[in-house]
Formats: sequence, C-alpha cells, structure tokens
Amino acid sequence: MLDENGEGGNSMENEAIQQAAEILTQLRTRTGGLGAPLADLPHDVRPSSLEDAYAIQEALRRLLSHLLGPVAGWKIGCTTRIMQAYLGIDHPCAGTLFSKQVF
Repeated sequence: MLDENGEGGNSMENEAIQQAAEILTQLRTRTGGLGAPLADLPHDVRPSSLEDAYAIQEALRRLLSHLLGPVAGWKIGCTTRIMQAYLGIDHPCAGTLFSKQVF
C-alpha cells in the first residue's frame, strides 16, 4: 500500500501506479476522451501482483474522493468461485464505497 506521500513497498514504480490510477479515474468519470470500456491497462502500468493492484486502488481512491466524497465504506466482490474463475483470480477483492454514491 502507498503511504500519504504516495510511497510504498510495492514492486511497481510510484509513477506507474499514479498513471494507472489516472487512467482509471478518467474511465470512471468518463473524462479525457474515455467513453468505451477499457479492455486492459497499458502494459507499462499494469499491476503484476495483488499488492500492486491495491496500491493502484489506493491512489485511485485519493483521486476519486475529490469527486465522489469521502470513503463511506467497503464492498467485497468476486466472492463466488464462478466469478473468480471468470476473472482468472482465486480470491475475493475489496472495493471502496464513496459517500456521494451511497443512497
């Protein structure tokens, strides 16, 4: 995970983490010309481990909180073996709920 300075013990460079988070922010908010779903992150900013993926998620959380409000809670996805097999993973994943998206 990244600390508040954007540094951490992950294997990805912090610049790549930030670039990935910015791409995902643009996709999530449909800015920067991104209107269609993203098939995959560019190879040079793609996480290679769960730790890298959560580091990107932490950077993304900081970017999105400016638009979607503070963190309101957490969600868990990919809890079934069928969904895990479909996504090629072997574990559930945690996600963020933002206050402006809780009804």
